[in-house]
Amino acid sequence: MNSAEPNAPSNNNALEHTTSESPAPTMTGSDQATLDTLVDAHVASTMTNLGGSGDATPEKAAQTMSSTGPVTPTFVWVKQSVHRLFAFGFGSGLIKPAPGTWGTLMAWALWLPLSSLISHDIWMAVFLFLMYVYGVFICQKVTQDMGVADHGGVVWDEIVAFWLVLFVITPLPLIWQAVAFGVFRFFDIIKPWPIAFFDERLKNGFGVMWDDIIAALYSLFVIAVLLRIVGG
Repeated sequence: MNSAEPNAPSNNNALEHTTSESPAPTMTGSDQATLDTLVDAHVASTMTNLGGSGDATPEKAAQTMSSTGPVTPTFVWVKQSVHRLFAFGFGSGLIKPAPGTWGTLMAWALWLPLSSLISHDIWMAVFLFLMYVYGVFICQKVTQDMGVADHGGVVWDEIVAFWLVLFVITPLPLIWQAVAFGVFRFFDIIKPWPIAFFDERLKNGFGVMWDDIIAALYSLFVIAVLLRIVGG
């Protein structure tokens, strides 16, 4: 037993000598390329999850991560896009209280130059139809940009709908236009059936535009009855 003890230090020295002389593992070019590929794939996957699409960028990821809730519209925000400018009635939808009333007033103010510019009934009908289709698009887009289903400041629906009312009752005098304004605002605010039905069920650009068209049809019916009574 005692004769083996002198050999222990020599064994330890041999182990340390072997360890010190063993070369450290090195990474080859192919290993480095594989690692880089895995890192890139992980980054791309993370960006996809954040951005919602394969072409996500760091800027989009930052916007997604920094989003905290619905946008509060300001005139600076509205004028950044022509679609927002139209959707907010050229700024009238930003006026409080009652942005819908201000938007309808904007429609009334624009009707005289608009009807002078487009004097033929057929062309005006085509124009109003195109403005309705455009309204479906911009109301959908702008409310999505804001992160809401609908917003009171989006008044393009009131503008197009009241243009329709004014188009039908022309050439009645100004007093009847004022009556039409009051009746239209009444129905747009009260929202009798089926206006409320579409307003609650269709949370998209079509729904935003369509319920005001129904309010316009109600208004035209009431005006027709009043004209009948007055005429009688």
